[in-house]
Amino acid sequence: MSVFRAAHAEADGWAQASKACVDRLGALDEGFNLGFLYVNEALAPDLSSILTFVRATTKIEDWVGAAGYGICASGRESFGAPAMAVLVAALPSDSFRVFPSVEESLEAFHVENRDWVKRSEPVFAIVHGDSQDGRVAEIVARLAEETPAFLVGGLASMAGARNVVAGKATGGGVSGVMFSSRVAVATGLSQGCTPLGPVHAITEAAGNVLVRLDGQNAFEVFIEDIGEELAEDLGRVPGFIHAALPVRGSDTGDYLVRNLIGIDPDKGW
Repeated sequence: MSVFRAAHAEADGWAQASKACVDRLGALDEGFNLGFLYVNEALAPDLSSILTFVRATTKIEDWVGAAGYGICASGRESFGAPAMAVLVAALPSDSFRVFPSVEESLEAFHVENRDWVKRSEPVFAIVHGDSQDGRVAEIVARLAEETPAFLVGGLASMAGARNVVAGKATGGGVSGVMFSSRVAVATGLSQGCTPLGPVHAITEAAGNVLVRLDGQNAFEVFIEDIGEELAEDLGRVPGFIHAALPVRGSDTGDYLVRNLIGIDPDKGW
């Protein structure tokens, strides 16, 4: 049975945050063999030092993760102030494979991982991409096509993005960890959106154009929901206000979130 432990800390600097996280993890036996490390923007320049410390103190060699604008932990979000989050796991031997940055060609990736992939038939992978690398989308697409693994993950979302690969902090390309079928996995979709206003029924539409909501002028309903301040500056709406469509059959209140691509105040669309 897999065992996980997690810790989160905000502190004045990387050393204090690192020590606090390691202390909160508690004593780890030798079965713990994989770590995930995430830091926010304030600690990104110290990622190499943090990684060196957590590897030495936990005795875990393999780590993956990334630096980003902010981080989330159980019931907490950290922006601005230095913060980090770690997750360590005790997984079956040889059930995962950490791979270094794929920055262009997948040839080296296949050479280094071919035997393990053939033996383990990985069904799942967590990957991190450097948001400053324009090749990331192509690399991810090729990884999905050329490996049997289902990919999830995200981008290191900040200037000078840094990823954690094995025992090093690096930049560029896509890196991560693959898991065999011996590791049971459940996935979910995370969205940084907060519901605004009540739920409405689309009572008239033309294609993707909303004409009436709850039998009323759609634009007037929209203005009432977003509030007076935004209504006076509709230029702030794109990328800030979205449309959320309920997922049919979902028992967890999930929504499909889509961008608003245009507003016609004159017609009320």
